[in-house]
Amino acid sequence: VGTGLLTALAAATARDPLPELSLLLLTSYGLVVLVDGGIAFLARKDRGRAIVDLAGGAGAVILWAVLGTFFSTLSLALALGTVLFVLVAILVSS
Repeated sequence: VGTGLLTALAAATARDPLPELSLLLLTSYGLVVLVDGGIAFLARKDRGRAIVDLAGGAGAVILWAVLGTFFSTLSLALALGTVLFVLVAILVSS
C-alpha cells in the first residue's frame, strides 16, 4: 500500500511536465502488482493478498487522478521531496 501511495504521488507530480514518465510509473507499478496478485491467486491459499494487491493498484490510479486534478505540480513536487527526505532519514537512522 505504501509503494502505491508513493507511486501515485510521483506519477501525479510528473503528470504535466512529463506525461510519458507518469504513465510509465503507473504501468510498471500496475504490472508488478498484477503479477504479485496473480501469484497469490494461483497459490489458492492467500487470496486476501491478491485482493489487497489489486485494490492497491486501483487505489494508486484513483489517487493519481485525484492528486493531479486538485494540486499543482509545485505542491506535488514539494510533497514528493518531503516524503523522499523522510524515507531517506528513516533509512539512515536505522
